Amino acid sequence: MWKHYYTVSCVEDALDILDGEGSKAKIIAGGTDLVLEKNNGHLPDVDILIDITRIKDLNLVHEDGDCINFGPLLTHNQCLVSDELLKYGFPLVQAAHSIGAPQIRNVGTVVGNLVTASPANDTITPLIALGAEVFIRSKNKDYSVKLMDFYTGVRTTILAPDEMVVAVQFKKMDVNQRGAFVKYLLRETHAISVVNVCAILTINKSEIMDASVTLGAVAPTIIHSKKAENFLKGKMLTKSVINEAADLSKEDAVPIDDIRSSESYRTHLIPVLLKRAMNRIGQDSWNSHDDHPVLLWGNKNKFITPINKTIEHNAIKGPLDKMLSELGHDVDYGSILKFYRDFLDCFFVDVNDVNEDIKKSPSGIIIKAENILLPDIKTRMVLAKNIISHFIKSVFPVNRFSDKL
Repeated sequence: MWKHYYTVSCVEDALDILDGEGSKAKIIAGGTDLVLEKNNGHLPDVDILIDITRIKDLNLVHEDGDCINFGPLLTHNQCLVSDELLKYGFPLVQAAHSIGAPQIRNVGTVVGNLVTASPANDTITPLIALGAEVFIRSKNKDYSVKLMDFYTGVRTTILAPDEMVVAVQFKKMDVNQRGAFVKYLLRETHAISVVNVCAILTINKSEIMDASVTLGAVAPTIIHSKKAENFLKGKMLTKSVINEAADLSKEDAVPIDDIRSSESYRTHLIPVLLKRAMNRIGQDSWNSHDDHPVLLWGNKNKFITPINKTIEHNAIKGPLDKMLSELGHDVDYGSILKFYRDFLDCFFVDVNDVNEDIKKSPSGIIIKAENILLPDIKTRMVLAKNIISHFIKSVFPVNRFSDKL
């Protein structure tokens, strides 16, 4: 599937690898799109993956003046409990909540959804409506571009092989702005949008001062419905205005026939969904949401903050040093411990619950270590075969793996 898999500890390391490997390398975070594309043969030249999930703070959402910023590791589930997004970017929360199942939302990232560039990807539609821009870096330059201009066609972007998206920013929704995201699926959940829409209206004393209407899965890229936007400005949000704006919106679309829908059915859905979005705004129910979404984080309803408990276990340091020396890799034993966090099924817990959760952990501990860069999967499997048994038995005298080693 791939020849080299790198785990990096900083953006600069990722950019170094991209600079050296070019189109053969891809960034991986959640992997919910990338792994499928690779398995389906859509990325035949890619044989190097660069895992950025160990880079600190790239999953954070923060306020920057009148803007909201988030990094490339923000997952869909984290959107659902972000105070900043709930307050200032609610249509994105709605879109994130509609994606897949909780398991997918727990690992899939918003930026991954953007970079995949499918016109049916749900988070693109509200972010374009919000006027978002993406920040892009390579080893030699950095720049930003409006998300609307990031796309050049179906599943294509301006992103060069040596570049990665490092942040997304959009202006906070004002107190007089309301927005709603609506999509249509062929089944109740866990399906790709047939059509999705987002409407954000700026309303002053019942008059629509500005409108942003975006449509997904009805053109090669997500588009604005300029006709609906222009019509809505200066109007009151009455039933007749909603109906006419919705009918106008389909004139901007150029849908296609595919496995999920016919062109005519998509054309029919556009005004239906836009009416639903604007009715929610008109009925002031646009920001209603699930206060207790399924997060698979136990009883927590906030971000899980990773904490680290360092292992200093001399019983395995000697054997590891010897094996690493024989393999000729300049990697410290702490790095190997970090790599095997995945094998050991350790997990992150909230700092306030560390004592209780560590007791519940399958392995009983959480590992802190430096970054690891191993050259290929074969070397990793050699290391796995030689040390994982000794590692578990040495560090975890009682654990669920003991009987299987």
